[in-house]
Amino acid sequence: MDLHFTPADINKHERREDVIDMILDRVTEAYDKREVEYPVDFMMELTMALMRQSPQAAADNLVRWANTRFELDWTPESLRTTPPQKIREQLVEASRNFVKSDRIAKATEAALACKDDDALEAHLKEKYNAQLPLWMRRIKGEERDNAIRARIEGILRSELVWFEQTILLQVLDPIWKDHLYGMDQLRDTINYRAFSQMDPRIEYKREGSRLFGQMMERIRDRVTEMVFRARVMPQVNVQQPPPRQAPMQQQPQQQPQQPATAPQQAEQAQRQQSAAAALRNQAGQAFGGSTFSGPGL
Repeated sequence: MDLHFTPADINKHERREDVIDMILDRVTEAYDKREVEYPVDFMMELTMALMRQSPQAAADNLVRWANTRFELDWTPESLRTTPPQKIREQLVEASRNFVKSDRIAKATEAALACKDDDALEAHLKEKYNAQLPLWMRRIKGEERDNAIRARIEGILRSELVWFEQTILLQVLDPIWKDHLYGMDQLRDTINYRAFSQMDPRIEYKREGSRLFGQMMERIRDRVTEMVFRARVMPQVNVQQPPPRQAPMQQQPQQQPQQPATAPQQAEQAQRQQSAAAALRNQAGQAFGGSTFSGPGL
């Protein structure tokens, strides 16, 4: 977790509970720092990757994300004249204010205040340019409220939500398989406990509970380690430029360039819009194609 303690930090606390509280406070500070910096670092790396294809669309995507997430008033023109390090500093400061102001809770209250699904969909569309999933229209009561909270958190905290869910699944899958394998071995050998005057059924429950506790402990340790140490590197499919044609030996006489007609201008604008939409789609799919990196991973 990159936490540093000295003997003096431990010795100044007399009770064991005070030491535990101090460690938990340090862990909370480290997680708060990661919650502030991780979304910014992810989007900066994603923007640098998208720059290889279309600098204009990459800048537009970063401006759109910053304005939606932190309610900034950025423009692509102002972004071009700002160094990347300065951009990151401004985004980190905006992210810190975003976390301290508890804007997610306020956004959740505003979404819960919508009386029906149509009002909620209009609110999401206007505020975050997001859609209301169809399955959310079929739930009511507390289940609907929990789904709205998860939807808002998925919009305003999407990078960390996806990151933590992916880590949990990657850790849980192999450890759960190991637990099932251990339970199979226990079932095959538990009857031998009868030779020691023990009830195999009671021993099976007791040993199974012990193995389950060990599994949960391994999951907690591994998830905690990866949450604090792992990083996600966004993967973007970079389109290779078409190969250059070999120069012709005899160059034809250059014809004066004719101005583009209205249909040609419309076709060119449509191609540019299609390219920008494809780039935004790649930005949205960067989560699923990302890879983990970090010390010991």
